[in-house]
Amino acid sequence: MSITVDQTEIQAFSKDADKWWDESGPFAPLHRLNQVRMGYIRRQICNHYGLNQTSLKPFTSLKVLDIGCGGGLACEPMARLGADVTGVDADPVAISVAQEHAPLSGLDITYKKMIAPKS
Repeated sequence: MSITVDQTEIQAFSKDADKWWDESGPFAPLHRLNQVRMGYIRRQICNHYGLNQTSLKPFTSLKVLDIGCGGGLACEPMARLGADVTGVDADPVAISVAQEHAPLSGLDITYKKMIAPKS
């Protein structure tokens, strides 16, 4: 069994993992993109499942799995939309950052450090 994770990529993200939630830090482009990205995700999920897009919590009946969640930049908005969210990442530092940030935002999100084996 081999691992599907490139350790060079993990190290590249891990070195800045403590800055995931710094909107002017190394992940600033992701923060700027997040509102548009989440709008698109919301529309697509609501259309697919016939959910009310104007509801404050249209994802209430959904369980969401975010693979490669990093510091949780997509997990938190989906949890705010009502989803039961699990975020998974191979970087233990990013997972720690996500686990620390979610409660500060009043969110209950499950985060797991996992590396998927190749079959």
